[in-house]
Amino acid sequence: MRMNNEDCKMEALDRVLDALSWTVLRFNEEEAAKYDAAFQEIFLGGFVPEPSRVFFRLSEIHRSSDRSTDTLAENLRLFCADREAQKSRYAADLRKLADFVSLETAHLGYLDASAELRERQAAAMIGKAGVAAEAADRVREQMGRFQRESMAAVGIVAAILAAFFAGIGWSASVLENIEKATVYRLSGMTLLLAVGLFNLLALLMSFIRSMIGTEDKRFHTVYVWGNVLLLALLAMAGAAWLFDLSATRPLLADWLRAVLSAGA
Repeated sequence: MRMNNEDCKMEALDRVLDALSWTVLRFNEEEAAKYDAAFQEIFLGGFVPEPSRVFFRLSEIHRSSDRSTDTLAENLRLFCADREAQKSRYAADLRKLADFVSLETAHLGYLDASAELRERQAAAMIGKAGVAAEAADRVREQMGRFQRESMAAVGIVAAILAAFFAGIGWSASVLENIEKATVYRLSGMTLLLAVGLFNLLALLMSFIRSMIGTEDKRFHTVYVWGNVLLLALLAMAGAAWLFDLSATRPLLADWLRAVLSAGA
């Protein structure tokens, strides 16, 4: 009994298409008879498959990992050629179905290739964007390094100029009043200026190091011991000036002569 319901025939066609999509068949006598009976039940009676329904089934087969629309198209081509040779009554309808399946198989393959091409292009664009971002980062890093180096150079020049002008001012003041000053007072004022300049230069160097992002523990050691030495010398000069050791020089000279005479 032939099927006369179009939905039933479409379901039968879905089952046949699914069965032909697994592996390429040789269509021996048993297989040929099986599919001949199935297609007769489907096509005889004027049934025309819905293209959208067939395409939907092809899409499902194409997305499947164990079935293939290429296998389906090849099986339909082989069976259609056999039915045309046998002059089957549904050969023309089967030819239309085989051509439609072949065309849509090629269409699905083209869509896959286009999607893969778009993915490669997107990956290439992402890669180029990443390279551009890395280049921009390198440029920013180089600019930051240049700015830090420029700032360090300006700081060093400022420190040199500060020390130079301070020395000039101190030298002029000393030369103007040298006849009024004792050696102890002159030494004390010189050491006091040295302490101030030393700490000013240390402050400038510390600021420069913080700006350029470098750190050296030896700088802290030099700073501490330099201050200790200068302050110790300043304390000695202050003590000599306070007690006016110049008055004891004759006594020291007489004592030294006495010691030398006794030794002789």
